[in-house]
Amino acid sequence: MTRDFELASELRSQGLGWKRLSRATGIPASTLRRHLDQNYAEKSRAACRAYKNRQRGTCVDCGAETTLRKQGDMPSPRCHTCAVIHSRRFDHDHIVRLRTENGLSQAEIANRVGCAQAHVSNVLCAAGLGVGRGTGPGRGPKLIAST
Repeated sequence: MTRDFELASELRSQGLGWKRLSRATGIPASTLRRHLDQNYAEKSRAACRAYKNRQRGTCVDCGAETTLRKQGDMPSPRCHTCAVIHSRRFDHDHIVRLRTENGLSQAEIANRVGCAQAHVSNVLCAAGLGVGRGTGPGRGPKLIAST
């Protein structure tokens, strides 16, 4: 690869542009420019550092470093570990409240929260509110009338 850069340096001194250098050597123009133009290289590194710094934040719960959210351009308010703990706590409490206060079915809760119905079932069972098989309206033990 150094031969390619030496060739590119020689061709650049003869006045070839970055695109033509790229075609001649098979090396991307931005890579050539970073290696051959020190001013551009420093600007490129500074821009990269600034971009990475914009992506960093501090977790509101534990103080650890956070990274950029998948959507949006602000760092996440929580680190991955705290976000998982927080989301589970919120989801579980919210699911239980929807069941006890609003009387929603598992399917309705799953649609509202945006999770699988199996997850709702597991949360409700863990909270002692589960409705396993054989329970619920129209289910359960059938009483057979004796004649």
